[in-house]
Formats: sequence, C-alpha cells, structure tokens
Amino acid sequence: MTKHSDLFSDPEWFLAAFDAGKEQFSFIKTSLPTLLSAPFHDGRSNLSVDDTTRIVSLDQAVSWQRLQSKTESPNRVIIHISFCGSTLLTKALGLDNQNLAYCEPQALIDLANLKANRHTITQRGDLWNQVLNFSFGQFRKHWRQQRAAFVKPSNWANNIMPDALSAQSQSRCVLIDFDIESYLVANLRGGQGRLGYSLELLNHLAKQNTHCKSLAKNVESMPLTPIQRVLHLLAVTFNAQQQCLSAIAGNGDHVLRLSKEHLLESPEESLTKVANLLDIDFAGAHLMPDLDNLFKSNVKAEATLGFSQAEEHSQNTYIQQEFGADIAQVVQWYETITS
Repeated sequence: MTKHSDLFSDPEWFLAAFDAGKEQFSFIKTSLPTLLSAPFHDGRSNLSVDDTTRIVSLDQAVSWQRLQSKTESPNRVIIHISFCGSTLLTKALGLDNQNLAYCEPQALIDLANLKANRHTITQRGDLWNQVLNFSFGQFRKHWRQQRAAFVKPSNWANNIMPDALSAQSQSRCVLIDFDIESYLVANLRGGQGRLGYSLELLNHLAKQNTHCKSLAKNVESMPLTPIQRVLHLLAVTFNAQQQCLSAIAGNGDHVLRLSKEHLLESPEESLTKVANLLDIDFAGAHLMPDLDNLFKSNVKAEATLGFSQAEEHSQNTYIQQEFGADIAQVVQWYETITS
C-alpha cells in the first residue's frame, strides 16, 4: 500500500485542484452532506469540513495510478452545452442520494486550461493519459451506502473529454444539448454574466479550434450592430461546443445523446434512459413527486434560488419580441457555416 492510498480511495478526500507549476494535486477533507448541499464543486462553494488540505505530487499520483487494475469501474460522465439543463439532469439523478454526483469539479477545469494553453504536461502522451485517468478516477469515489458516482464536468472542460475517454478504456457518456436558437435565447436571458462567460468560453475553445477562431475573426469584420455581433459570436461558441460533442459521440457504444426539450417533456423516460446508460440506480416512480417539484424550477449557476419554468417562458417571449429578427438572422447564418 502506497503512502497516499487512503487519500486516493476515500471519498472524504476530495480532489480540489491541480497546480501544474508546482506539479501537485490538492485534496481537501469533505463530507457527503457537504457535497450534496453544494450546487457546484468548482470553488464557488466551500467543500472543506475542517480546512485541512493534503498535497500530493504529480509523480506520487501517477505512480499510484499506474498500479491500478485495468478492470476498474467505468467513468460515468455527463457532457453538455452551456445552459442546456445539464445541472437539472444531474440533480434529478441524485435526488435519492443513491448516486453521488460530482458537479463541475475545479480540478478538471484546471486540466482544461492546461490543454487549451498547450502546457508541456499535455504534450507528453503517457503522462497526460495517467493524469486524466487519475483525475477522473477521483470522481468515481463514493460512500459505501451509495451505488455509484458520476461526474458532470464544466463545459469549460469539453476540450479534454476526447483525450479523457481515449485514456480510459471504460466510459459511459451522456451528451445533453439543445438547438442554436434556444442557446442564443438562454444567453440573453442570463444577461451580462452569461454573455461574458460565453465569450470567455469562445476564447478558451478557440485556442485549439482554428476553424472557430477563423469564424470569430470573420464576425469581427462584418458590418453588424453590437447585439448582432454578440449573437454571431455566441453562434461560434455554440459551434465549438457542438464540435466537441460530435467528437465524443462516436467514441464507443456507451453514449447517449439527449436534448433539453425531451428531458423537460418526458422527464421519467429520459432519466430512465440516462440511468440505464450510466448503469446507475434510479427509482423513477418513487421519486416522481420530488421530480415534479424539481422540474418546475430551473437550477441557475448565477443563483441558488429557484427559477420557475413559467418565468423562463415569459422571459423567452420577451426576448423573442425584442431580438427575434436578429436571432433569426443568426440562426440562418449558423446553418450556412455548418452545412
């Protein structure tokens, strides 16, 4: 048994971050109630129960990972487009606490930044694979009373998903997205915060995607109003995300593609399909009252307060009235760049 075996196998030790400069992983002491109550696991919530941090070097983590069995449990992953209902899906699957959902862990965002910036670690094939296997393996840990764990990485980490799925021999992936028009409306509905994030995401993904980088440059030179320019850039961001999902969709037999529309229209059917694909327990009929309450609200990254579907519909109607012509033009432009 290696020095850190307890750390790597105990779910109370949560992989909080990776520092490439120091070549070390940081773990914090957490608890099941703490993880369950946090809307996200990316640093916006305090996940530590006692402010204890343990540091593990990259060499120690990789050495331990190389010794692990090739028959370990698969990665169970939900991969998504921004603002498409992925957090709602994640919370629904974890309603009865039989499955532990890791929601947008910071460590995977750290790795995504390394990949985007072409850090030397990401250029060293076997080492990078071991780093990915180790990191994703930490999000398979769960408490004894639970059936399994799954992870929903931030869409910021979509750029590492093809590498991660290739590095790990067993993976079960659910891809959730929606159409371009709904994406544009969702961004406008979220206001400046969402718009700013989406444009940052475009800069992040364009570091590796020369096609989207070229499209963004073309948009900057087009004679557009400010809102038209923002909407066109959002369309490029959407395209970059769709390319990531398409690359993943052909990566094995255990992949399910789901739309937000189908999830909202047929929640029990959708959740049952997702649970079967991920090979996790889901007691649909037993949970229907709780599911009904959950699906009447919408989980927002900007706040922990509920947001009713009726409110969302009302805001969508207003956005279409104000910006419908601009949105329609961008949807048409999007179809030309993707045909």
